[in-house]
Amino acid sequence: MKRLFFIPILLIALLSFSSCEQDDSLDPRPLIVNGQYMRLDITRDRIDFNNISTSSFGGMLTNPSNTVVRYELFVRWVRSGELSSEYIPLKTITSFPVDLAITAQDVQDAYAAIGRTITIQQGDILRFIAYSYDAKGVRAGYRDLSATIRGEPAYKQAYKFNTSVETNLTSPINNYQTTP
Repeated sequence: MKRLFFIPILLIALLSFSSCEQDDSLDPRPLIVNGQYMRLDITRDRIDFNNISTSSFGGMLTNPSNTVVRYELFVRWVRSGELSSEYIPLKTITSFPVDLAITAQDVQDAYAAIGRTITIQQGDILRFIAYSYDAKGVRAGYRDLSATIRGEPAYKQAYKFNTSVETNLTSPINNYQTTP
């Protein structure tokens, strides 16, 4: 008689455990953005003011998903808390991988192209934002990335990052922006 009582309880317990599915919202892996993802492995984290004519910021820009056909990079110049009005076009890249090298002259030329003259000085900050496009013209940017990728510099996302112009290049910095 006792066995008849325990068999239904055992069956209910087994069925309740076997019907559980994983909750996808608890998955810590980053979301895929239409297959698009650009990675920037920064090897030159700042522009050296002492060698401003030859120094560059950048590193290897790669297309791990192999679906991006165009990468557009924009820059915003900041001096002592003074922001330029908006991000302006800096470079368009269509072949990957590429060693992305951004010089002070590149930024000054981009501002000259919109009719504004600037001179890069020590302490200036350069903020970058980028968009990638697949063959169908679908655009992906920083806000399309998962919170995991936006919040973790180890993913080396190539959509929102920054650098500075300095004379002391000994201490490492985090170039990847982790806030919207």
